[in-house]
Amino acid sequence: MFYIIVPCHNEENNIQNFISEIEKTLKTNNIYKILFIDDGSEDKTWDKINLNFNKNKRISGIKLSKNFGKESAIEAGLNKINNDDEYHFAIIIDADLQHPISKIPEMISEWKKNYKIVTTFKENNVENIFRKFGSDLFYSIMSKYSDVKFVTKNTDFMLLDKSIVKVFNKLPEKNKFLKVFANWTGFKNKSIGIKINPRESGTSKYNFVNLFRTAINAITSFSLMPIKIVGYLGLIMSVLSIILLPILIILNIIGFTPISVQTLIIIFNVFLTGIILSAIGLLGIYISRIHENTIKRPSFIIEDEKIQ
Repeated sequence: MFYIIVPCHNEENNIQNFISEIEKTLKTNNIYKILFIDDGSEDKTWDKINLNFNKNKRISGIKLSKNFGKESAIEAGLNKINNDDEYHFAIIIDADLQHPISKIPEMISEWKKNYKIVTTFKENNVENIFRKFGSDLFYSIMSKYSDVKFVTKNTDFMLLDKSIVKVFNKLPEKNKFLKVFANWTGFKNKSIGIKINPRESGTSKYNFVNLFRTAINAITSFSLMPIKIVGYLGLIMSVLSIILLPILIILNIIGFTPISVQTLIIIFNVFLTGIILSAIGLLGIYISRIHENTIKRPSFIIEDEKIQ
């Protein structure tokens, strides 16, 4: 038996189609359950989940008290199945039908080959040019500078073995970033290519602000690169100021350049002040993450649930 974990936010028009596609694809496999996590939807998503819960024994649902974000919704789903001893793996997939449900049998086939994690990566692009640029920049940074192996264009459509789910649920940190976590574990991993489908209904819930927040969480959770860059810049600027300042003063004295000493000092002070402020800002991000994990505030709150 396995679970299909489905985070959803304002997906009332996709719930029924999603269930139909799952049943069509897995018609020869009766041992699965679908767990929807309603991440604070403002439409009738929970009503649709509740309706299917009453007529389909495979359907369960969790309603969060507000929109905590996709990563928290996934975490809520994985936490809920943690104590179930009957399942073997969990598949995380979006409700908007952009992830190809037809790939699930292939993912299961790879799991049977003893791959503990089966991830997916995008072979096509359905994003606008600005979002694509931001996405490419993020994956480039994570691939080169993070502390984990990172596959470019990874999606959160993935299969996790039960043992991996247990490891994930034991992590005490907040803002767990699932795509990076999957590579961080070091377990046997297979990544397969998928073609992202156009949205059938609704709009993407990941606007620029959400994507930026997710990227910052991922980078600060798994990389010290930002602090290192600022440190290196500070060191370079300090060395340059030590070398160039006396040279320029001498050139000014002999009349080679009309730049005043005061001007030079102001210029270098501006550079150094900018570096110091950047360093303070980055340290603030890391300190805020320590604060979040210290106060032990929950990543999500369950308002209602329909489990069977």
